[in-house]
Amino acid sequence: MRSSRPACGCGSFEACASCNPCSRAIRTIRAYELEYGSATVELHTDAVKPGDRVMLIDDLIATGGTMMAGKKLLERLGAQVLEGAAIVDLPELGGSKRLRDAGLPLFAVVAFEGH
Repeated sequence: MRSSRPACGCGSFEACASCNPCSRAIRTIRAYELEYGSATVELHTDAVKPGDRVMLIDDLIATGGTMMAGKKLLERLGAQVLEGAAIVDLPELGGSKRLRDAGLPLFAVVAFEGH
């Protein structure tokens, strides 16, 4: 979940030696489940504003943990998550069903079902 602007927010597309991206406040959802363990999603509190309309994009949907954590974090910051999209969906792992059941419209370029 990265913005097209640099983490420091200065507008530069090159590393900015005078900026300290670690000084900005971060909201976190911790320990969401993946198919192989757990992880953390972090987002600067000023990355979205209340009412912003957001589309979540990921490379792969397995258990849906990453996208669900991102959805919850964005909604906690006031954004409206309109849709999720991924290149690959692994429907047997249940992630796409979980996301749709949570009310997230979802699109995947390809679904690999079965072995």
